[in-house]
Amino acid sequence: MWNRTKVSELLGIRYPIIQGPFGGRFSSAKLLASVSNAGGLGSFGLNSYQPEEILEINRQIKAATDKPYNLNLWIPLEESHQTDYSGENFEKWKSEFGKLYKKLDLPLPEMPRTKRPINNEQIEALIQAAPPVASFIFGIPNESVIRELQKVGTKVIVAATNLEEAIAIEESKADIILATGREAGGHRPSFKRRASDSLLSTEELAKEVLSNVSKPVVVAGGITDGYKANQFLKLGVSGVQIGTAFLACDESNASEHHKELLRSESSYTTQLTNIFSGRLARTMSSKLVSDFDSVKSDAIAPYPLQSQLLAPAMKELKARGMFEYTAHWAGIPSSLIVERNAESLLRSLVTQIESDQF
Repeated sequence: MWNRTKVSELLGIRYPIIQGPFGGRFSSAKLLASVSNAGGLGSFGLNSYQPEEILEINRQIKAATDKPYNLNLWIPLEESHQTDYSGENFEKWKSEFGKLYKKLDLPLPEMPRTKRPINNEQIEALIQAAPPVASFIFGIPNESVIRELQKVGTKVIVAATNLEEAIAIEESKADIILATGREAGGHRPSFKRRASDSLLSTEELAKEVLSNVSKPVVVAGGITDGYKANQFLKLGVSGVQIGTAFLACDESNASEHHKELLRSESSYTTQLTNIFSGRLARTMSSKLVSDFDSVKSDAIAPYPLQSQLLAPAMKELKARGMFEYTAHWAGIPSSLIVERNAESLLRSLVTQIESDQF
């Protein structure tokens, strides 16, 4: 049977289909539960949540499903230039992005301050929550963290965007490697190399990783239907992760405008940019990106300062309905997204995979 893979056996799920976790508070317990209850692995992105919120979300999830599910965190990258962000840097930012604030008749933001990372506290809450599965991007958790998670019964997935990262995960105590190709939506979670140097297609990366590791491999990037999913399963991966198609479902916390765009022909036009957050990420085409396309890289603040600086402008743009300027995270679709219900989407994926077995 196609659905009996190392990943489905290891995670205790009926189908080796993982709903991708979303940042930006786009995840929801309802979406996660719908996917898990239908036989896949529902996921919830926790990067922007406080430790006490993580525990509350976990309680909500447990009340909605008794099936396996995944909680996702980011590993903080050692980006020393964040703490080195100077007044001179800020002047360069204002000389470029100040035009946007002037256009909106908004006061310029103040010099940003780097917030203290709360990842250690988040991880403590994650261990306390003891989810069936925990996934990580932007790096590999410390061995002691992986050991603590596995001690409470949690399986660990770590994302890779190149072979070097996949081998590092292979050599760690993590259970599963998530190979994330350039077609994937949202941030490129690179940690060994620059994201701009880690842009193999999902197929190229899958083949490279499968040839060099022994741990189970899941792929993500550009999969919105069962036919594309089955191509990768036939290639030898043990599972697929699908984000954008589930983001477009009614149960996600994305805005209705965002969902409508994901289900339209506009979804075929995406771009990689660091304009919105300071890190390379794939979004649907945006007028903000085209307007600031010529901005020099040193005028863009590092993550997370860029998104902090743009936050007042983004809020105002949304309030005015100027959505063409805002970020609509999306991967490159393999086909137009039509399903609006998460359970129906999972059933459709399974039906398409099963019809494509011979």
